[in-house]
Parts: sequence; C-alpha cells; structure tokens
Amino acid sequence: MQYSPGINPKLTMASENKRPLTLWLAFGLACFEVLSAAPYGPALSIDPTGGLVNMHVKMLAGSPFKDFRIPGLILLAVLGLGALLLATALYRLPAWSWATSLNPCKSRHWVWAATIAYGYALMIWIATEVIMIGFDSWLQPFHFGIGMAFAILSSMPTMRRYLNRNP
Repeated sequence: MQYSPGINPKLTMASENKRPLTLWLAFGLACFEVLSAAPYGPALSIDPTGGLVNMHVKMLAGSPFKDFRIPGLILLAVLGLGALLLATALYRLPAWSWATSLNPCKSRHWVWAATIAYGYALMIWIATEVIMIGFDSWLQPFHFGIGMAFAILSSMPTMRRYLNRNP
C-alpha cells in the first residue's frame, strides 16, 4: 500500500489501538514537556527579573543575557509550543504539507524526524544552560534525559516501523 496524503493510512478505527508503546511514551513525554514549559516560558517573558518563578537575574552572570526575557521567549516558543506541536502530531499524525516538505527522511512520516529534532533541541537547551549558568538543579539532567528519551524512542524499531510511509 502506497502512502497518500492525509492521516497515516495505517490508522483506522480498528487499528488505532495498535500504536506502539514507544509512540505513546513519546506522546506522554511531549505532554509532560508542555506542562513543564507552560509556567516558566510566559512567566520569564512577562517578568524578565525572574521574580514570578523565584529566579534571580544574577544567575545569568555568565551568559549573554541581562535578564530572562529572551530565554523565556525561547523556552515558550521552542520548547513549550514545540512540545505542544509535537504532542499534537504524535497523537494525530497529520499530513501537514509544510512539515512534510521539511522532513529529511521521506520514507517516514514527518513526526519521526520532528520527535528526534525536539529531543536534540531539548538536550541543546539544557547543555547550553549548564554551560552558561552552571549546574544548579536536578531538573537539568532530568530534562536532558527526556531529550535523550525522544531520540532513543524514535530509534526503536517499533516506532520506526509504525511511522514508515510505505507499509
């Protein structure tokens, strides 16, 4: 069966329950990341002093930022909205033409590459944070691990097979 635009052809009412555990785990992690970034991104953007989330501007001493506005906007746009987009995509597997055109792996649904990209974006965010402000919380390795989990889950055969565009 050849892949055609629209929702993944393997997804019908009868087969929807056959989604692999790896896809559900990635969906759950994306939802968790939405909830993690939701309060911090907007709060840091609205109050760049960090006061709304009990953070201090002096944390940024080793960074190029004078306040939390830019990091807050990045957190909101890339990690928060990115996680929301990813969670939606993992659940619905839409055939968005703009996303399909950006897909470097044409043999798989674009959400496969998006999951890997989000995982790497999260790992880069955390690594950059540690380099700029230092290691100051158990949340840093925790979220870095979640980024790694996205990459690992995407590499699992069950997820790769399920997102194959040529079933």
